[in-house]
Parts: sequence; C-alpha cells; structure tokens
Amino acid sequence: MGRRTPPLIVSLLAAALALPSPASALRIPVEHVDGHICDFDQSRILFRDPAGTLKIEDRGTAVVTSIPPVPNLTSNCGYLSPHGVVFATAGPNVSDTHVYEFRDGSLIDLGFLNSQFKVVGKWLIWSANSTLRRRDLESGTTVTVSTNAGNIDNDVDENGTVYYWAYPNYQIFRFDGSSTTQLTNDSSHWNTQPLTDGVNAVYSKHTPCCFNDQGSVAFYGSGGETVLDSFRNAWPHPGSDYQPSGGWIAFTRLGAANELQVWVRSPSGTETRISPTGLNASIAAINPDGEVIYTNRPTSAPIGYRLGRPGGVTLDLGTSEGTFVWQDGWYQVAAGTLYRIDPNPDPYPRPKGATPFRASLVPSYQLCTTPNSSHGAPLAFGSCKPPSLSSQYLTLGTPDSNGLPPRSEGSLMLRAKVGNPDTYADEADVRIDFSYTDVFKKDLTDYTGELQPVVVLRRTDRANYFLPSGAVDHVDANRTPIEVTTTTDHGLQDGDNVDVANAALDPCTGSGPYTITVTGNRTFTLDDTEGCGSDMPGGSWSRHGRPDPVPATGSNFAFSFSAPCVATTATNVGSDCIISTTADALHPGLVAEGDRSIWQVASVRVFDGGSDGSAATTADNTLFATEGLFIP
Repeated sequence: MGRRTPPLIVSLLAAALALPSPASALRIPVEHVDGHICDFDQSRILFRDPAGTLKIEDRGTAVVTSIPPVPNLTSNCGYLSPHGVVFATAGPNVSDTHVYEFRDGSLIDLGFLNSQFKVVGKWLIWSANSTLRRRDLESGTTVTVSTNAGNIDNDVDENGTVYYWAYPNYQIFRFDGSSTTQLTNDSSHWNTQPLTDGVNAVYSKHTPCCFNDQGSVAFYGSGGETVLDSFRNAWPHPGSDYQPSGGWIAFTRLGAANELQVWVRSPSGTETRISPTGLNASIAAINPDGEVIYTNRPTSAPIGYRLGRPGGVTLDLGTSEGTFVWQDGWYQVAAGTLYRIDPNPDPYPRPKGATPFRASLVPSYQLCTTPNSSHGAPLAFGSCKPPSLSSQYLTLGTPDSNGLPPRSEGSLMLRAKVGNPDTYADEADVRIDFSYTDVFKKDLTDYTGELQPVVVLRRTDRANYFLPSGAVDHVDANRTPIEVTTTTDHGLQDGDNVDVANAALDPCTGSGPYTITVTGNRTFTLDDTEGCGSDMPGGSWSRHGRPDPVPATGSNFAFSFSAPCVATTATNVGSDCIISTTADALHPGLVAEGDRSIWQVASVRVFDGGSDGSAATTADNTLFATEGLFIP
C-alpha cells in the first residue's frame, strides 16, 4: 500500500471512563469490490478480482477499468500511480518477474524485478539485483540510483529523495536526484533497511550476519545519528519494529520483562510509551500526528489491534485482519472491503465525567392508597394517618416516636475506579460503600442481622453483541463453488464464517460453518465447495463465531449484596451496618477496563433480613429504606 499526498431519580455514573484505556473505535465499511483491494486513493480503488485480473474502480462513478494481462504471466497486486497503475508479474521462472506501468491505457515493461518495488506519491523505486532505480511516474523518466544497493527494504519520500543501504559495507545512503551522500559510517555494525518520511531515515543497526544476531533501531535526522534502544537479541524489522511519519517515529524498545514495547518519539524528541507493559507488541502503522496502531506478537495473548496516541485514549480496533492506512484519516483494508476507522469511542452522548454517585437513604413508608386525611396547601392531596413503616421488623431512634435520640444516617456511594493503561491487567472497577447507622428492631434492641441494598441500573455501553443473520432466497448447489442468495443485503465480508440452512447443501457439503467469498450485496459463495445438488429456495443464514460488539442500552437489571449489622455498646444507640466492596467482587467482569459505560441509577432500595435476619432468605424480607431526602 503506497503512501499518498497527504500520506496514506435518574443519575449518571461513568464507570472507568474517559481516561487512557482501550475503548472501542468504530469500523465503518465505505467501499466493497469483487476481489482483493491492492491500493486506493480518494478517487480510485485498485483491486485484483477472483480470476486474477487487475482492475481500477472509479469511486465516484463505480466504472471499472480492467488492466490488460501480460501474456502467460500472472499480474500481482501493485500501486495506483498518477497515470494508472504500477504492478509486478510472476511466472514459472525468476526471469518472469518484471515491473510494469499501465500508463494512460498502455502497458510499459520497466524491466526485471529482483525483489522489491514501492510507490510513494509520484515516485517508484525498484531493485534489479543490486541495481536500484527511481522513476518519476508523472514525467515518465527513470534514473539509476545505485548499482550496489541492497535489493529490499529501501525507501523514497514524496520529494523523490531515496534512502537505501548498500554493499559491501552495509551503510545508509541518501540520493536526492543528483548526488549521493553516505549517512552512516559504522565499521562494527550493519545499517540496513531504511524507512523515511522525508524528515528522518529510520533503520536497523545490527551485528553482521548471521550468528548471535543483535540489533537496535536508529535514525538519522538533522542532528545526525541517534540510537533509540540498547541492543536486543534479534534484528529490528522495518514496519513491525520501526516506522516514521511527519517527523514522528514509532519504534520498539525492550521492557523490564524482556518484552518489546511500542514507543513513539515526537519531532521535538519527547519519547512516550504507547503499548502497556508486559505485552510483547508490534507496530502496524503510524500517522503524521503520532498516532500508532499496534498489535501483539505471537508470543503474547491476542489483543487484536489498538490505536494509541501520546497523552490520549487507547482505542480497540478489533481482531479483524487487514492493512491499516492513513489518508486524511485511518482506513483498514480487509480483502475486498475498505473500512473507515472512526476514532470516536462513544457513538452515544456521554458526560465528561460523572463520579461519584451518592444516594442518601431514608426509612421507607407504605404507599397511601386509602386516604383518611388531607395534606395542607399547597400540596392539597390525600394522605394516610398515622404513617406506617414499610419494614415489619426495623426502626430508627427518634425522640417523638420512641424516645431515643436521632442518630441514624444512611448512604450508598458508587465511585468509578479507573484502570491503569500502563499494565496489561484489568484494574478498572466501581467501588461500593454502604453505611446505615442506629438501626433497631421494633422492640428497640440492636439489630444484628443483615441489610440487603438493591441497586437497579440501566446500562448503555458498547459491550452488546450481535451476530448478523437473515433469510435465504435460494441456494444454487449446481455450481462450484455453491452460491447463496439472500432475501436482503447481508452485510458480510470476504473470509467470514457463515452457517447456512438449506436442503440443497445436505448431499453436497453437510453442515457448516463455511468460509465465504462475497459476490454481491445479496450473494456469496461457499469456499471450497463443489456443487452436487439443485437450486432450492428457502432457508436461513447466520454469521458464525464471536459476534461484533455494538452500542446499545440494556434492560434494567439489579445487583445486590449483604451488609452485616453490628450492635453498639451504648444502650440508646442502634447497630451499625457498614460494608465496602466493588462491582467486580460482586459480579466478576462487570466493569472491564476500557469498556466505557453509562450507568443510569433507577433506584436504590434497602431490605431488612426478615424474621431470621438473613438477607439470603428473601421470602420474608421487607423494604426498610430507599433513596431520598430529609428536610429538618
């Protein structure tokens, strides 16, 4: 993928929110083609169809232009260019590998390709053994950069300046179109595989091949050479271990646990760690603002892809494979679908912050259903006398009610606990503090049973899961591969695993799931299947596997816990009922680090323990207190 110009009671509690942690970004499909996307810009998409033909689709008109094949050779993926396309061929012999330019409708053979070619803006570079050439794709002129260059992992910037490594001393050179300058001069190390953004050249500095290999990431800028880390027991690799963009450099550095961490260096020289400690990380992409997309190496637990930014929120980009590209915004290319990455982690309105939540608690009184009195103005409604506590077992000290001093206070506090993005552990949680003092039994002795607070919540978040499914119009089991036609647009993508129920499949393939190739908005084929049945109507389809998370508001749910009540030594002071706990302690996984959520607190109620004082035996428990306000 070539770089471009610009480069390729209701209250709210925010739980573990709005701080650097892996919230979810949105992955929005914007284009789909029948094949594999090779490159794209604002107006065109280059793709290779299932038959191996390279095609250009105009994104505005949807007109598709086929690139003529080279006789008896395979046309591989390539790059869009100002006048068409640059691509390479392959055949049974090494000599069949050539670079071609499809220029204004004509094919031009640019010559033998030994290993690598790359397009950045209007510039093409490619290697033929140790000869490195540069072509201006606007004017169509070609020059030789070097005849002793390394045959892979050289680079060119948007001004046409080429950075390359050369034999026999393995140093970094710069070619500006008219002259060549040697940038490194290190007799004890090889300097190879440079990448450039037009500001810095970043490269691998390592021991000579090929035993006890050690290396580090270095760069050459306005101040000369800088080595970014101590040497590790391997050579750093371009792309996964270092990438520059807009003066920023993403690079890997060894952590305390010998893991490779992803760091970013700003144009001013400030270095910031992007990946969490303990994760063996790998770079996927960087943009000119210093945002880095990274993932895990095979030695770490899978995390999918994450977008990190210095001083900003880390976003979860999901597990879907593909290539990430910056073109005035993040995009992901996954087979035949182009996705736009929306970095807004919250597709619903949310507060900047809303923590802590505190509910003051007051004794609950029975609802007045048969008034025998009337409230005074201005609240002229019916009332019931005398007031009757909802609890059949408990009361509070009150002078004019039972002669005891008023000492009771009750509250429930919910406080968001933010996780630590610098660790791989999930420390996010919601702390719960409950307290009710001066609690008596109806006989005015201390209550030593349990109280049961019950909190009713309505939660809005992105942790809701949906598997697309729908009805099948018909299955054509006469053809190979078997094709499924749906009654409505299916929204699937190449490589999805799908279950299909239709009798035509039974004699051919048995049960799924099937890996699919999308052939239209309402059609897809079942890969690696051979037709042996008939064309039959009806049935259903559903995507197989882990569902995608989506934003949604859940149904009201309640969580509860028990608070033990302990008698006090004073004869005129009731029991203290106090407990501190957390949401994850009550329901493990209820608060996941990085999964922002809004908790609407619909009600807070506190039940007594009934006749046996046990909160767990709920049949005889009665309502003791609720959230409310006391006006003295």
